[in-house]
Formats: sequence, C-alpha cells, structure tokens
Amino acid sequence: MTGNEDGFQFTYRTLRVLIGLLGVTLPLLLVLGTWFQPSTSISDYYYTNMRDYFEGVLFFLTVFLFAYRPYRKEGLSDILITGFSACCALLLALFPTFNETLKHVPQGLTLNFVTGPVSGLLHNIGSGGLFVAFSVLSLFVFTRGSSGTPQKRVRNVLFIVFGVGILVCIGIVGWGAWTAPDQKARDLMNIFGPETSALVLFGLSWLVKGGAFPFLNDRN
Repeated sequence: MTGNEDGFQFTYRTLRVLIGLLGVTLPLLLVLGTWFQPSTSISDYYYTNMRDYFEGVLFFLTVFLFAYRPYRKEGLSDILITGFSACCALLLALFPTFNETLKHVPQGLTLNFVTGPVSGLLHNIGSGGLFVAFSVLSLFVFTRGSSGTPQKRVRNVLFIVFGVGILVCIGIVGWGAWTAPDQKARDLMNIFGPETSALVLFGLSWLVKGGAFPFLNDRN
C-alpha cells in the first residue's frame, strides 16, 4: 500500500481491480475504437488506430507485474511466476505480431535489429507464455490462503474455472494452428474469439481477487 500527504491510498487490491478491468474491457474497446473493424486476433489491432492504446495496456501490465507481489511473505515460485508474466508482457509490447498474408509487417521496430518474422515469433512466445502464466496464477496462487469461509470456497471454484478456461482457449488456438494445412491458412485463422474469452477470464480472475464483487468477499 502506498499513500500521499493527503491520505490517498493506492493498494494492491486497487491494482488488481484495474488490471482486471483492462483485461475485460480491452477487446471491447479495441472493437469500438476501430468502429467495429473486424480482426483475426487481438494482436492485429496493432495495425489500426488503436495501436497506442493496445501498447499502453501492455506496458502498464508489464510494470504492474514486475512490481506485484502476491503475498507479504511471497515464495520464490510466486516471484518467478509474476516475473515471467512481466517478461512475456514486455515481449508482446516490444515485438508486434507478424502476418505476411494480411500484410501486417511491423515497421520501425523499437529494437530495429529484429526482423519482422522474428518479431512475430517473439510476440507469439510472449502471448502463449502470458496466458499460461495467468492460468497458473489463477489455479495455484489465487487459490491459496487459510480462510475457510463459504466465500473463499466459492472464490476458489471460480479461480479454478477461470484458470482451466484460459487453458482451453489456448488449446483451441494451438490446435487450430497445428492442424492448419499451410502457413496461409494459419495466417487467416480467426482467433479473436478464443483470445477474447481468455482475456475476459483473466480479467474476471483479477477482479475477484481484487474484491470487486462484494458478495464474494469474506464477511468481517
């Protein structure tokens, strides 16, 4: 928790709620910001007028995850998971997606010694790693705690549902890419739906963890 001389306090709970809201609203705002312009993936919105917003969310997520500590006496595993998540988010922010079929070839890369295809590869690694890490956080970190209240049990069930759901969404994308007959078919895959679902599940997980739903919070 941090505060200023006026007594304003900014807690980890607040940050959890903010990051949850970003996850839930990102797909909707990208669609609205481009006036319902269709896209095959969330990452392809980098090539629209919503690029700055998309990049801003990724950099905010990176900074938050580097600073975030799940518990006051966090273990090494928790630090590694959130640190890994931050590195994946940074990969997404620094290296745009690459899709030659759709003519989505990054120009003026921040790290300009990297080619477009390599940028795309790093972006995909970051995307997959970040979603897996979010699933692990929901399944194994957010479910921790000694509270045996009914609300805690309900929250744990939700965290498990969210975590498994994220993995299912990743699996759908991976299966589609694996079974595609060629690179062009992979480039034209529409993965916006699974990615959006995974983002919403991720956002809901953090909203629940941040206490955004009073009926799920422990009674004092």
